[in-house]
Amino acid sequence: MMNRFCFKALDRTMRDLLRHTNDASLHLSFGGKKIVFGGDFR
Repeated sequence: MMNRFCFKALDRTMRDLLRHTNDASLHLSFGGKKIVFGGDFR
């Protein structure tokens, strides 16, 4: 199972990268991109 800090780091990175193309993406989850997490969530 992934630690929650990994998801937070991905969220911050996506927001930071995508804010150069769209200033509103700084306030959206994952910069406004759809993220699909897959795996066994038992």
